[in-house]
Parts: sequence; structure tokens; C-alpha cells
Amino acid sequence: MDQEKLMEAVKLVNSAIAEEESRLRKIIKGNEDSHIMVDGETETGYYCQIQVDAKKVAEVYLRYDYPIYRILGQEVSDNMWIELARLFGLGSVDSVDL
Repeated sequence: MDQEKLMEAVKLVNSAIAEEESRLRKIIKGNEDSHIMVDGETETGYYCQIQVDAKKVAEVYLRYDYPIYRILGQEVSDNMWIELARLFGLGSVDSVDL
């Protein structure tokens, strides 16, 4: 792969990461309350779905560099999921629809 193609690929990836970061920042700065669904388990092992504040999730996502992992198709840190679970009083979080 020549250097020019590599630099173009890097620009595309960086642009996609910046777009995702921008989307999350817009959620945080939004004036409206918006709620999203979180799937997880309670401390006692029961499956649940709860509505949570999208702004709080977006803040955690940015703190853990979620846009980079998402765009690169990599697994995000387990610590992010642990923080989300604690934030919403769950034993674990399986998925977030943000």
C-alpha cells in the first residue's frame, strides 16, 4: 500500500471518529431530556430493560473513547460497561441503544 492511500484511509477513519464524537457532544448539549433503553441484569441476576438519560450515557462513552472503538470495530473497555452498570444501579449492562 502506498503512502498516499494510507494517508487517505487515516483521514477517513479520523473523520468518522470526529463525526461520532460530535454526535455524542450534541446529545450532551441538547436542551431536551432524552431517554434511551439499556439492557442489563440486576445484582440478583434478573434481566431488565430500563430507560436512562442519554446524556449520561454519552458522557461515559466519551470518557472511555467509545467513538474510536466503535469506528475501528473493536471491543470497548470492560470498565465502561461496569461504570454504566453502577451509574444505573445494575449488576451489568449488556447493550445500550444510543
